[in-house]
Amino acid sequence: MTRVVILSAGQGTRLLPYTKNLPKCMVEISGKTLLEHQIKIIKSCGINSISLIGGYKLEKLKKFKLPIYENRKYSNTNMLYSLFCARELLENEDDLIISYGDIVYSKEILQEIVSAKDPINVVVDKNWQKYWESRFENILEDAETLIMNKQKEILEIGAIATNLSQIQGQYIGLIKLNYSGKEIFLKLFDKLSNGNVNGKDCNNAYMTDFLQELIKRGKCVKAILTSAKWIEIDGVNDLQSTVTLSRLREILSV
Repeated sequence: MTRVVILSAGQGTRLLPYTKNLPKCMVEISGKTLLEHQIKIIKSCGINSISLIGGYKLEKLKKFKLPIYENRKYSNTNMLYSLFCARELLENEDDLIISYGDIVYSKEILQEIVSAKDPINVVVDKNWQKYWESRFENILEDAETLIMNKQKEILEIGAIATNLSQIQGQYIGLIKLNYSGKEIFLKLFDKLSNGNVNGKDCNNAYMTDFLQELIKRGKCVKAILTSAKWIEIDGVNDLQSTVTLSRLREILSV
């Protein structure tokens, strides 16, 4: 069985005023919230076990009638801390897909990661550059490093990039763990929960910090390369972009 947990605790200050009274995942685009689009795609792949991790304006999430785990410290913690607020999802035998709440991805991408067999799998957009160029004047101001070997094992992820040679793709915010992968996550988190994650306090670490920490400790993090469409709504420009709307139409038309 495959379960999905969607990280939905953040406000998304770069999306103000749209997030003044809503969590970031509930900002609307093309007539529906990001979360509604994502849930529809997940269910279209036959996955019905969907949970949310809420924090900011958590009560707004209750309309979806899905299990909600609460990050009560959402205002001063980050994604890694949010994930482990749903610790029980990492303690069973089911495969677990971890999704950011501010993205919408195609059914094709979800099918690609569902079929992945490695313990830790990360979706990477291999055609990232054109999309980033439509969003940012200088793509190096936002794009992060991602370097792989020939076996598609990620060697570096999430650092500030100084040139394009350090970027072989972009992580889109989707991870799949099988039982072994979940054990690896739990063991490392428990070891580091009061300490340092890739140079950051554990409470304030991003998911990419945790992945990089795993890599530094010799764990295999496998890239699932995709060229299928997805969108990220990180700021007001993304929400109003014609490129965003065009990509979303393509995602929803399949």
